[in-house]
Amino acid sequence: MHAIVEAQVDGQRRGTLRYLLDRFDESMEFKELTIGTQSDYRRYADALAAYVRRDGTNLGDVQVDRITTPVVQRLVEVFAMGRPANRQQPSPPATPSKANHLFRYLRRTLAWGVRNGHCTHNPATRVRQAREAKQHRTPTPDAYHVVLAFA
Repeated sequence: MHAIVEAQVDGQRRGTLRYLLDRFDESMEFKELTIGTQSDYRRYADALAAYVRRDGTNLGDVQVDRITTPVVQRLVEVFAMGRPANRQQPSPPATPSKANHLFRYLRRTLAWGVRNGHCTHNPATRVRQAREAKQHRTPTPDAYHVVLAFA
């Protein structure tokens, strides 16, 4: 009973993903990031922790040591297809770039956790990112002709 109570820190269980995300948020490595990156990382942390798993539990409540490489790979694929964190919400459009941002944040946080003794391994090291569509950066033919005439 004492071990269970001692494992609770600020209402969170020590060793869960949410606990790790919050400890990373308090770290010096996090504080050295720009304000915009910190804001993005906080959104990513909330999205990952609120992700509802098949069994109905949130990903944030799972022990970090129970998260495996296939779990992270499936998470990337699900976010790339556009599945929301809450199954009752309508599905947003597919966003492979969002999935990759979440993945890179999770990989960085788990690596920090390994270095600081919060977890024993980083299951995100061998995960493949979602394929993003190439962005066409060439101007439209009309814009090209206007610039050419101007030049």
